Amino acid sequence: MKKRSFFNTIISIITIIIGIIWAYYPSISYKSITSMVTNLNDDFFLNVAHHELFKTAISKYGIFPFWSHFIGGGYPTIGHPFGIELSPFVVITLLFDSITAVKMIPVIILILSGISIYFFSKNCLHYTNVGALYVALATSLNQFLAIRIWDGNPNEALVALAPVALFIFWKIFSDGKIKKRYILLLSLVFYTSGLSLFLILSILFPLTIIELFNPNKIFEISNTKRWLPITVLSITVCFTLLFGAHFYLPLYQLLKLHGGVTNLQTIAHLPIYIPDFSIVAPTLNFLLKDFFWKQLGFVPITLLLLTLVFYFKKISSWIILTLFFSWLILAYNAPIDLMRLLHLFPAFNYINDTGKFLGYQLTLVVVIASGQMFSHDVKKITSIGFFLLALIGITNLLLKTRDYQDNTYNFYFPKASDLSAEILNQSQLLSLKNTENNFFQIKALNSPRARVTPINGLTYFNILRNIGTIDWYSGLALKEGEHAIAKYFVTTDNIFIPNPLYIGEIYCEGKDFKAGNKKIDITFLFNTIKIKFKNPDAKDLTQISSCNWIINQNYNKDWSTPIGKLINKNGLLALKLSDQEINYLIIKNANNLTINLKFVPHLFYIGLAISLSAICLFLIYCFFQKKECYKNKLSFTF
Repeated sequence: MKKRSFFNTIISIITIIIGIIWAYYPSISYKSITSMVTNLNDDFFLNVAHHELFKTAISKYGIFPFWSHFIGGGYPTIGHPFGIELSPFVVITLLFDSITAVKMIPVIILILSGISIYFFSKNCLHYTNVGALYVALATSLNQFLAIRIWDGNPNEALVALAPVALFIFWKIFSDGKIKKRYILLLSLVFYTSGLSLFLILSILFPLTIIELFNPNKIFEISNTKRWLPITVLSITVCFTLLFGAHFYLPLYQLLKLHGGVTNLQTIAHLPIYIPDFSIVAPTLNFLLKDFFWKQLGFVPITLLLLTLVFYFKKISSWIILTLFFSWLILAYNAPIDLMRLLHLFPAFNYINDTGKFLGYQLTLVVVIASGQMFSHDVKKITSIGFFLLALIGITNLLLKTRDYQDNTYNFYFPKASDLSAEILNQSQLLSLKNTENNFFQIKALNSPRARVTPINGLTYFNILRNIGTIDWYSGLALKEGEHAIAKYFVTTDNIFIPNPLYIGEIYCEGKDFKAGNKKIDITFLFNTIKIKFKNPDAKDLTQISSCNWIINQNYNKDWSTPIGKLINKNGLLALKLSDQEINYLIIKNANNLTINLKFVPHLFYIGLAISLSAICLFLIYCFFQKKECYKNKLSFTF
């Protein structure tokens, strides 16, 4: 029996992987990987731009990016909610190009999700192998995530780590003893989920609260230990904050520039709760007919109705969660608006579309509950009928998901080297080369921040050409605005128009002494700005020391200089040098006066120290606990 069970498990895992790969094949096909086929969507290009920033910094310059001159007139990349720099999935970005990585990561997440929920259903909920396979495929292939990816948001697939978290959470105390190594693993999953952590916890915390009072427990824990799940979850969340301090502290610092965690200012969201204006919610009719019927399909709904009749007590926890999420999604269309209460909490006030942010949680609990019809006490003849029904439902989901994928990536994005003169408008850019010394910034004219045209105004494409994009669609709206000045405006016809207010990437305030006059060079790299005064004479030296040198990058307090003083000049970074400091530079190097400014994210390094300390202390604690346990066993034996 054990060999047969092992064989069934292997076959099921292979089936899950093949099913997901077939459904999402357009994302990972050879044609997709070897060409620049993309989703013509502003959110998609927002995600790709973050991946390209990291890819460019690592592969071209060998620098880990904390600050980028390519976005928003100079902007911290470390701790950004959409940033990939500190995610384990960054390995995919390094192995492939940015567009391919953005398409592959959701597929990898879905495979992990499908395998995890399979083992959770089989080992924790005691579903049959067929039932666990049904739950895994129905969860991974439901239309909700396929629609989110089609809509340009592959990053939202991170919420599909919820089944992974659910399985590991159960493993922590599955045999009545807390397995501490799984706490570390669960913390890693929480950390990897980024801001989707709040959406994952919206499943786990209500579930642990239900476990306190429901006699039909999911985790099969005795009443004397009913507080164990919520206690373990709370400890894990606290440890996650310590484990990921190197990300959360810079994130907090960055969000402070956008109104803070409780009053977050974003491009498309308002932190206030106004029905039909700042928040969208479906009606009950839409939830039943469109959301449930179209996105889940008729099979999970049919099986759910049957479980309500035959196994109501066993699935009571999942039914409560189904009602809870349905009520939350309805928001102001429900008798009592629970969403208004949730909106009072930080991060949850970012939710502006209840179906978008809470839909996955609802589909997950519905599918899990419907799998109860494949429990071991169902008669064999009946189970065959349910198997055929599930097979029809899974086939339907496979075809629908594949159809969404076939219509997601259908725009062939031109490579920078292959663009025609008409598209690139090269007649205006003959003198511009893709080198660090020729960096400049642009701003779109009469175009929204969230855009897919004109091509010369896209952040992703500009990164490839060493061009910065000031009005970058970042998802976050700088409270004080972008202060850097564009060298060119890009029209809706994709034409560069010189900006008459542009002075240079560095210039002396109020004087005609700027970059490009053969006396001064400025080079922008990730985390570094290099300023070089070339062969200065006595007159130049006098002028250098009497100037406020304005650098065309947004000011940030984490910039440092080995000599001189950095100040905030109307939102821009400015350098002030004294006569003594100029003399010191002359003595050091008479021909070229060079100053290297560095961006040092102090909170990142503080967070990194906290993270490493937390992990070390956790491992030391686990080591001594294991050693003590071993001693006790020896003493008991003898």
